[in-house]
Amino acid sequence: VDLHFLKLPFADGNMTISRSPLKDSDFLNYAKFLLSTGQAQFESNTSNAVVLPAEANTTEVFTFTNCGASGRNGPTEAQIQTEYNGTNLQGSVTTGWKAGYQKWTVPASGDYWIEAVGARGGDSANTSGGAGSFIRGKFSLTAGTVLNIVVGQHGIDNPSNSRGASGGGGTFVVSDTNNTPL
Repeated sequence: VDLHFLKLPFADGNMTISRSPLKDSDFLNYAKFLLSTGQAQFESNTSNAVVLPAEANTTEVFTFTNCGASGRNGPTEAQIQTEYNGTNLQGSVTTGWKAGYQKWTVPASGDYWIEAVGARGGDSANTSGGAGSFIRGKFSLTAGTVLNIVVGQHGIDNPSNSRGASGGGGTFVVSDTNNTPL
């Protein structure tokens, strides 16, 4: 990704920026760069997601997914159990307070880096769906804290119409304590 930083304000107070928005190909090229330089790796052969390795002092990484759900409804309890079977989340994720939500209890007190990525939008006849947003934050969590997690799902494509497709779903993490968004 070709990013430039400017010192503001300019001495004369004027600024003109002429740059087209980032495209999927920009992110694809950046992902290829990260993979080729060893700064990232594929998450799995099925997802083809490019992920950055965890910090060196990380003791355990928990990866939540949409559990193969599609459309406007999130995963069922059966999809959740199937998705996490054989992982470090096996048996510890259930349906949250509402269908589609995933409930997980923090296993140990400490600092957790939480990364949330929204899903990309669907493709229409002439336009590719936009990429989902990414946010990362460091949180001090206490063992036993219950988190409700919603993982966004890819927007539905509309290849026969140029007027658009559905947007991608948002990804959210909320602490059960006072419904505090993280």
